[in-house]
Amino acid sequence: MVTEVASIPVKAGQEEAFIRVFKTAIVPVYAAPGCHPGRLYRSQEAPSTITHILQWDDLAAQERFITSKAGRRFLATIGPFLDGAARLEHLDEV
Repeated sequence: MVTEVASIPVKAGQEEAFIRVFKTAIVPVYAAPGCHPGRLYRSQEAPSTITHILQWDDLAAQERFITSKAGRRFLATIGPFLDGAARLEHLDEV
């Protein structure tokens, strides 16, 4: 099991709209083979930073999704809200 942590910089003033769009756009991600639904968090110290944490069976499952048509659609949907690239980290439980 791999835990994915995405730190997402959102354009100032677009945070609420991003959250609404993200919650709809993430549905196909959660339905992808090997994905285990996660949660969305908003930083209290940096409100324009949204963090999404979910799990995958393995990194290959995540890579298959993100390169799929549905994965490209997900990225295209959230892309206009981003203020730079999201920082992804993949963690193994120890």
